[in-house]
Amino acid sequence: RRQRQMCIRDSVFGTPLLSLLAQARLLSDTELGLAGSAVALGLVYAVLATWLWRAFPPAMHGLAEAFVALAVGFGTMAIPFAFEASLTVAIAWALEGAGLYWVGLRQARRLARFSGIGLQALAAASFVLGAALNDLDWTPAWPVANGRFLSCLALALAGLFIAWQADARRTRIGAIEWWIAQALAAWALLWWALGVLSEIDGFVARPRQAAATVAMVGASAFALEAAAAWRGWRFGRLLALTAIPALVLLVPVVLDAVPHLLAHGGWIAWPFALGVVYRVVVRLESAGPPWAVRALAPAFWLLVLVVAMALGGLAASPAGLTDDWAMGAAAFGGASVMLGALYALERGRGPFGRHPRLHVGLAMAPVVALAGLSWLVLNLAGRGDARPLPHVPLLNP
Repeated sequence: RRQRQMCIRDSVFGTPLLSLLAQARLLSDTELGLAGSAVALGLVYAVLATWLWRAFPPAMHGLAEAFVALAVGFGTMAIPFAFEASLTVAIAWALEGAGLYWVGLRQARRLARFSGIGLQALAAASFVLGAALNDLDWTPAWPVANGRFLSCLALALAGLFIAWQADARRTRIGAIEWWIAQALAAWALLWWALGVLSEIDGFVARPRQAAATVAMVGASAFALEAAAAWRGWRFGRLLALTAIPALVLLVPVVLDAVPHLLAHGGWIAWPFALGVVYRVVVRLESAGPPWAVRALAPAFWLLVLVVAMALGGLAASPAGLTDDWAMGAAAFGGASVMLGALYALERGRGPFGRHPRLHVGLAMAPVVALAGLSWLVLNLAGRGDARPLPHVPLLNP
């Protein structure tokens, strides 16, 4: 029985993979030849899946589902193949590895599952090797619809699919395998980030690239948390919290690229990203593990940082005030956020009103310590220079 299942698995997924690689060699000189072959294979498997589902008993539905996966995979691969045939191996191995892992779960075959995971590494190596050998076109003509982005998308979706499937059938696999599969979700986010950043670099005007990156971090966290909640994948929902450190790291990067955080679309991107972070944290407050509520603290730190840097930047760049004004505006921004949080705490509003100890301890204490340090810096390093405004008692830097 075991040998029979292995033969079926290898025949179902191995045959089309080898056929596609052979087609790539045969049609290497034919324009759109490989894309056409992928479309044709997708249609064939779609017809076979429909036929098996309708004309055969439920015992054959597993094979029909495998054919559906192949049909979707070939249809997806046709798009990048129309632009760059050099990505054939990377995309094929990524999607076929995801399919192999799925079959391994259904048939309870560890070898098949780990083979599917291993194919993700081979797919990534193929992509990196192609880039190192300059086989990839890094200046595509079309946004999104290019092999560079779609290959990163294939690696990202394959990793997320494997992690989700492993979590959905956690009782059937070991703890080590589950952790390996969940690590693929983080791996997937790295490939997604690479693909998105390459598209922003290639197709967004340079002054607006910083805001576009911030907005995409927020949009990615929103989509990941919503999709994971829909499928009941708690680890995926928690993974959306990586938007917080990502946005923190983006603050100095953005300030190096634009005059201030709110410049060139930042006034839209940053509030959107902060709103998404708040939404994710609040949704995990009730649906996540008990420790997930502690994410309120780094989310609060992020809000203080962004507001402080935004006001300080506005004072320095558009207003043209001196550094002392900028430092004072940044301190005022951070203090305003703290006072607003204390107001909500006193009235029992918002997440901090529901978790006062978390607010007073983990969230507020580091900010107060930093505020004290800022006060010392302002008084010791600042010159009190009010130019270009007149010096007014109390209303000065």
